Amino acid sequence: MGFLDSYFALTSMADEMSEKSDVAGSLASMQSKLDGLNASMEAQGKQAEAASDPRTQANRVDATATVTAVRGSGAQVNGAAVVELDLLVMLPAGIPLPVSHSTMVPPFSLGSARPGAKLAVSLDPTNPASLVIDWNRTA
Repeated sequence: MGFLDSYFALTSMADEMSEKSDVAGSLASMQSKLDGLNASMEAQGKQAEAASDPRTQANRVDATATVTAVRGSGAQVNGAAVVELDLLVMLPAGIPLPVSHSTMVPPFSLGSARPGAKLAVSLDPTNPASLVIDWNRTA
C-alpha cells in the first residue's frame, strides 16, 4: 500500500501545482524580456552601422565619458552583460554631450560600468549613436 499512497500523493501534488501555475503570465513575462533584448540588439546593430559609416569615421574624435547611470537588461551575450549606459561625454573642445548607449560589457570590464566611472570612447560629435567604448583603454 505504501507505493500506491506515494503515487496518489505525488499525483495530488502535481494536480495542485498545475492549478496554481500561471502559464500565460510566465509566457507574457518571457515575451516582454525577449522584446527588450531584441530592441537592445537592434539598437546595438544601428550603433555598429553608424560607427562603421565612412563619413562617421572621418569625423571620429577620442573623448572621455563619465557613467551617470547603468540599467541592466538581464541578458548576456557570449558571457558579456548587456546594459544601457547613460554617459556624459566630454568632447575635446570641453563641450559636454549626454548620450544613452546600449552595449555589451565584457566580464573583465564590469567594474568599469558603474556610476561615476570614466570610460575612453570615440564618436562622431554630429552622430552620438556612433559612440564606441574602448574597454581596453583607460580614460
